[in-house]
Amino acid sequence: MDASLNVKPRLYLCESKSSVEKLVEGSKSMSKNFILLLDYIPELCDRLLPALVNAKVRFAEKISRARSLQMETLLFAAGTMNAGNAIRRCGIKNPKRFLTFSTSQQLFRKFAGKNKVHVVKELKMKIDLDISGKVALAALSQ
Repeated sequence: MDASLNVKPRLYLCESKSSVEKLVEGSKSMSKNFILLLDYIPELCDRLLPALVNAKVRFAEKISRARSLQMETLLFAAGTMNAGNAIRRCGIKNPKRFLTFSTSQQLFRKFAGKNKVHVVKELKMKIDLDISGKVALAALSQ
């Protein structure tokens, strides 16, 4: 397996008194590590890891729709290839209770401290076996 796919992303249920605009601005990252702010939709939890794997595969094959891994992951998590629809479906709506998906615990700590974000709960993440099989097949087929 590609070493770039060996990441340990984390998902947190968070709360903050910051405005949505400030939180979103603080989450933007152009590096390989990123933070994705999402509306608190419990069904998203099982879709995020497969979304990240799909996004990484598309970037590796140079067929991504988005310019950033963060946005490509959001597109897959939302189940659409339209950025506006993805943001409307899954983007953060309430700055007092939201999900934070981070590919780096260090980056998340920095973001949380800077934006006064409080972790309510770290959520377990798992790859749905049906989806991960399809991801693996997509990655192998040429």
